[in-house]
Amino acid sequence: MLENPTPSISENLPTVSANFRSVPEALDYAAKGDTGYNFFNLRGELSRALPYSELRDLSKALARKLMSRFSRGDRIAVIAETSPE
Repeated sequence: MLENPTPSISENLPTVSANFRSVPEALDYAAKGDTGYNFFNLRGELSRALPYSELRDLSKALARKLMSRFSRGDRIAVIAETSPE
């Protein structure tokens, strides 16, 4: 499946790079636009376009899973690769 890359600048949302109280708040704001992450393979070909709106939805789904396994105040570590998965 060929995908189009997400744009670098959102046409319908002003760029704001500070004054967010948290990463989720910044992601909620970015999800209102059409920008996101573009993942490229070693040949420089686009392998996956991940809009911030989709990343926010995936993040919320993961947060719900973590909330069902851990109690508020528990400490956890997240080790992850930079990939769309």
